[in-house]
This record gives sequence, C-alpha cells and structure tokens, in this order.
Amino acid sequence: FIEGRKVREIADRLAMSESDLYRKQRVAIGQIARLLAEMEQDNGSEQEIRATLLRLPDTEDTEALEPMHAVDKMRKL
Repeated sequence: FIEGRKVREIADRLAMSESDLYRKQRVAIGQIARLLAEMEQDNGSEQEIRATLLRLPDTEDTEALEPMHAVDKMRKL
C-alpha cells in the first residue's frame, strides 16, 4: 500500500489469491491492533506506541503478512 502497489501485483508475487491476501491482511491488522491495545493498557501512551511503530524496520512483503514478525519486533524494542 505504502509503495503504491496493486493488490493483484502483491498477490501474484506471493503466489496467492487476492482473497487470501485480504484475509491474511485482516488477521494481521487484528493481531497488531490487539497488541497495541495491550501496550496502551499496560504502560504505553499514544506517543510511546507511535514511537515504537516508527522504530520498526522495513519488511519484505511476505513478512508484512506474518503479524507475529511485527509483534516480535515490537516486543524486542
């Protein structure tokens, strides 16, 4: 999305259907949203959470579909 690529292009690159891509994206967004809510309840202000997200390194397309990669990286920060 950030790079302006079409869903079809990314789905082809990952050898999956567009519907599978959207499904995995929904799951990933849900898991990251839950993690952010937990961080906010535990100790984080909105500013701290944004700072954590900004420190995440760029990922390959396949990593973007695997929410646990992002979760693990956030926990290590």
